[in-house]
Amino acid sequence: MKDKYTTLYRGKSLVILIIILLGFINLGHFSANAQIGNLGKTFYLQENGAWDRVIPRLKRAYKKKPTNEVLRKIAESYLSYNQFDSAAVWYGKFLPSFGNDSTSMKNYARSLLANGNYGKARLLLKEYLRSFSNTPEVRVLLQSCEAP
Repeated sequence: MKDKYTTLYRGKSLVILIIILLGFINLGHFSANAQIGNLGKTFYLQENGAWDRVIPRLKRAYKKKPTNEVLRKIAESYLSYNQFDSAAVWYGKFLPSFGNDSTSMKNYARSLLANGNYGKARLLLKEYLRSFSNTPEVRVLLQSCEAP
């Protein structure tokens, strides 16, 4: 009889241990989803113009998990908040991963122009023209580089 209860006790202990381990695995999953959920709230705030609350949240998210999406959102937030010097810095960090992101490239050029960095903006816009189409908007931006 003792062997039967010992085996039963060990079996229950093993089941309890497995349940506990699965719980820890799920906690990690929920933690990752919570971070994504917080980032979703940040994007919601950004869409509704709460820039003063968005930028610190995005920076915290970028420190935890640096991604190109968050980096671009930080730069866009600074640009929308008319903080062109900070926007230029963050777009500059995002520059190596632009790829086919023509909007970010134009926004970076705009922030450089607002800071008076006409030479760098001109080079960026010429690169844009080589990579993308020749639009009237980009031609006007390029002319603004030549004006001062």
